[in-house]
Amino acid sequence: MDTPTASPQADDTAADPSQGVARQSTLSPAIARVIPYGRHRQVAFAPQATVELLERPELVDVPCAPAYSLGLLSWREQWLPVIDLNALLHGQTVGATAPPYALVLAYQGAAGEPVAHGAIGLSTLPVFTAVSDTQMCAYPDDNPCWAQLALSCFQHDGLATPILHAGRLFAQYHAPFPHAAELTPAPV
Repeated sequence: MDTPTASPQADDTAADPSQGVARQSTLSPAIARVIPYGRHRQVAFAPQATVELLERPELVDVPCAPAYSLGLLSWREQWLPVIDLNALLHGQTVGATAPPYALVLAYQGAAGEPVAHGAIGLSTLPVFTAVSDTQMCAYPDDNPCWAQLALSCFQHDGLATPILHAGRLFAQYHAPFPHAAELTPAPV
C-alpha cells in the first residue's frame, strides 16, 4: 500500500490517464508485477493479486470456449479458466500450444464476496518493478477497453503499461458467450 513520503521535497508531477492533467505526487513508489503478453505489449498487476506462478501448466481444452480461452487448469482442487491476454485484448492468438507458464490471480467480484481465482497464460516470466507517480501515462490507444479493465497506466521500458484489475478481467471472461444459444441442447 502506498504511504506518503516524509520528504518535504516530494514535488514530482504525474499525468492522470483519465484526465490528461498533471498532478502533485506525494507517494512513495509502489511495486507492480509486469507481464509481457505480445509484441511490444505489456500489462501489470498489483503483487497482492498474483498468487502463484506455475511452470508447464497442464491445461484441459474446453469445447466451444472463446478464442481467448487457453482451457482449464486444475489448481488446489479448483478448475480455473486460463486466458490468453493477447487474444482477449487484441484478437490475436499465439497458437494451440500450452504456454510455458501460468500466473494464478486472485480477485473479489464485489465487497463481501469470497475471493475467486483465474489464471493467465505467460510466454515469459513476469518481473517486479517499482512504480512511482512520475511514471503515470495515458492508456495505450490500441484498445478502447483499457479504462474498463485497468486501474491506471504507467511507463515501463518505453511502453505504456496498464495495471489490470483481475476482477474486471475475469468478469469479462465470464460474460455470456455471444453464441450461447448454440450451446443449448436441442429437444430430442
